[in-house]
This record gives sequence, C-alpha cells and structure tokens, in this order.
Amino acid sequence: MTTSNKRPTAAIIGAGISGICAFVQLQEKLGITARVFELNKDVGGVWFQNTYPGCRCDVSSHMYSYSFEMNPDWSQNYSDQEEILDYLRNVAIKHNMIKHTDFETKVVSAVWLEEEKKWKLEFKRTYEDNGSPELGIAYFDLLYSAMGTLSRPNIPDELKSFSGPILHSAKWDNSIDFTGKRVAIVGSGASAVQIIPHIASKASQLIAFQRSSPWIMPQTISNVSKKMRSVFYNFPIVLSIYRFLLFTLFEVLYILLGYPQSFFTKYYSNKLHSDHKRTLTQLGRADLISKILPKHQIGCKRGAFSATYYPAMSKNNVHVVNIPIKQVKRNSLVTVDGESREIDILILATGFKTNHDFLGDIQINGKNNQSLKKLWQTELPNLYKSTIIHGFPNLFVLLGPYSYLGHNSTICMAETQVAYSIKCIKKLILGSKKSGSHMPIIEPTLEAQSSYMKHIRSSFQNTVWVSSCTSWYKNQENQVISLYPNTVIRFKWELLWRFRKQDYVYNVD
Repeated sequence: MTTSNKRPTAAIIGAGISGICAFVQLQEKLGITARVFELNKDVGGVWFQNTYPGCRCDVSSHMYSYSFEMNPDWSQNYSDQEEILDYLRNVAIKHNMIKHTDFETKVVSAVWLEEEKKWKLEFKRTYEDNGSPELGIAYFDLLYSAMGTLSRPNIPDELKSFSGPILHSAKWDNSIDFTGKRVAIVGSGASAVQIIPHIASKASQLIAFQRSSPWIMPQTISNVSKKMRSVFYNFPIVLSIYRFLLFTLFEVLYILLGYPQSFFTKYYSNKLHSDHKRTLTQLGRADLISKILPKHQIGCKRGAFSATYYPAMSKNNVHVVNIPIKQVKRNSLVTVDGESREIDILILATGFKTNHDFLGDIQINGKNNQSLKKLWQTELPNLYKSTIIHGFPNLFVLLGPYSYLGHNSTICMAETQVAYSIKCIKKLILGSKKSGSHMPIIEPTLEAQSSYMKHIRSSFQNTVWVSSCTSWYKNQENQVISLYPNTVIRFKWELLWRFRKQDYVYNVD
C-alpha cells in the first residue's frame, strides 16, 4: 500500500489564534479535518481568558487578523477584547470548527508510539458536574501544540495570603465593584497599563507597585467610519493594500529592536522620553519623572501603547511604589523598607509563566519516551525552524519558543508556522513514494536543528533584547527564549522559501 494515498489524522491542542489557523488551513489546503481539544468553554485563547477593563490589542486591527479571513468590519483601529473574540469565534463558526472541538477538555498526555507511528492522546473532561472524569484516549498521525506561551497566569505564591479579593488580569471577576475601595496593582506590563486608567477613576486609592517602568508608545484609538468599512467590504483589494502598508510599517519598527545603537533608535527613544517628561510636567507631576519613566533601553521589554496611562498615574488618588514587596498580610502589603499599606482589593498584572512552562502540565513524550518538558527544563529549548523538534516526530509547536515578536503581529508568525507544517506534510508525507504500513514521519535531523539554533542564538547578538533588563522574553538565566530575533519577512523566507529534504530524518518501514 502506498502511504501517500492515506490522509493523515490530526489533533490540535488549543483553540486560540494559532489553533484556529491550523484547523482552517489543514481543512482548506489538505482536506484534513482536525480534532481540537480546548480547556476553555469557547474558542479565542487569550482573548477568551482576558476580560479585564481596557483590554485591547496594541497591533492595528487590520493587521491582527488572518490573511485568509480579512475583516472589513472592524469598528476601531485598535480593537478591544470583545470585538477580537467575536472575530475569532466567527472564523471558527464559518469553517465549521466548533463541532470538531472538544471544549472543557484537558489533554493530560501525548505519547509517541514508535511502532504505530502515531501520537496517543489521553484527555479528560473538566465539566464541574463530572466528578472524577475518566481518561479518554485517541490516536493521531499529526499533533499540533497550539497552547501558545501567554496562557498560564503567573500568580506568585507569596501574594496568595491576602484575604481580600485577588484578581489576576487573566482571571478577572467583573462582578467586583472598585468604587471607593483601596486597591493595589502589582506589575507594570501592558495589562497594568490598560487596567490602571479604569481603576483610578473608581477607587478611592490606587497603589501601583512597579519594579520597573514601561515604555509607553503613543496610541490614538479611533472609530473606522461606515464609509471606510463599506469601501473595505466592496473593494477587498483596498483592504489588502491597507493591510500591506500596515505590515510594512510594523516591519520597519524592527530597527528599534535589532539596531539599538542606530541613529533612528536613539532619536526616537530620546524624543519619546522628552515627550513623556513634558507630559508629566504639564500634568503637574514632575515628581513622577524619576518614578515612572523607563530606565532600560526601548524594546528590551515589550512596550505598551496608551494615551491615558500618564494622566491616570498623575491623579491624586494614585500612588507609585518602586520598593519591592516583602510580605503580604491578610489586609496589607509590606515593602522591604518596613512600611505597611492597607488595601481592600489586590490586582495582579504579573504576566504569565513563560520560562519553563511552554507546555503547561501536559506531558509530551517523544521517541524513547523522552519527556519534552524535562528536556526543556534541563537545557534551552531547541527546535528546527521554531516549529518542529528532533526526537518528536509529527509534532508542530505553534507560537512556542523563538516565535514571538516584539514589533509585529503574532498572527503572521502563526500563519507562517502553519503554512510550513502544511508544506512538510505535502512534501514528506503526501508526496512520499515509499510503500509500507505506516506513514513517513516529519522530524528534523539533529544536525539541522543544531545549525538552526546556532543561527537563531547568534542573531540575538547586538539586539536590544540582550541588554540588561528582565522580561518575559527571557528565562531565569537571562537568555532570550520566546522571541524570534528578526523580521516576519525573514521568518517566512526561512520557513517557506528554503526547504531542504536532507534536513529531515529519512524514514522507511
């Protein structure tokens, strides 16, 4: 029997941005209808989980959408969480993904069966009334990890001893009323920048605990007129051109990150810093200049976009504390200088577990029962083309290590990874002329993977990301493991325009 006559089966873990992309493209390009496993009650990933006030994307709406499902009907140039979730849900519904998705289902383990050349998945339902659910078992030829990196909230144990309401930005409780309350927020990333203006307008007191201050990029949120939306709808070529112009503009921003010593970078960062000093002075809060203006290089941490952050931080009921927290008591936070501050509500804008937690608590075992989680805990993550891994055949990791960006839309990266996986399937499985009882496998050689990782790590040299700051881009050893160190165009070239069969394990029955 010729293996190329068989259609592979596929499983996708995660129904967020990359999971939806994989499902649609597998169906459209290969006629493969994947089975999707999703822990939440709905599709959307981070856009389903994050419902905090002010939650919106910092990438232009017309770029933060799939190239195969461009949306002419965005209501704003930077869309909020609800509109993005609606868009993703509509894409999933349009492509009949919902009925092929197991919602509220946790994948416990994925084990590669060498003899069968298949992945064995064990999973369980997480319905509240399901008691102690039994494990379900299913087998697949292909496995996509579409869990992403920003999906497991980081909630420091030392903060859990607070007796009042604790809200993480990814586990928000919209029933809590902040009016007249004493509130503390820990963290200074993008979610904190978006949350603070909303809480500052309601709370009697807001204390912002920040170890470092973010770079705030100017952002003007405006409505997209009905006339413009009509043009985009009736003339898709206009929307395509507009999207291309946005893509080009975001690609140019790589100069800030890849060439931190360039004239452009120095000029822009100096001007931005001066503008912020002027803004705080005009707000009558020159005393905040030393407290909330960034001291690290622009781009070392992910910047935030806002036009309301500095006015909110300048309010009389908002206080900035740069001193680390030493102790959390039942109703107060104590800093290392011994000062205690009583609060009613604690907000955690402490980000996500990204260092050694790309896979969450899912156990993925490849050849020779090698645990991917243990492998990545003992050494730096190694992948080929940021997507496939030696020793883990037919596994595609989407938006995992070395695939995020600091300057453009991550949807572009997810689309590129999925397109690369489809190219692999076409060339190495469907295009195979080998005969046998099992399909050929997709697995990079160790040499090809090592060469790619050497190239990736050397590409970080002289970029802003290796400068001295801590960020979710890095692990505890200060090594960058989340980002791809170049442009989207370069990523597409490496994954889609250079394909060498000799870089893959030759498999014969």
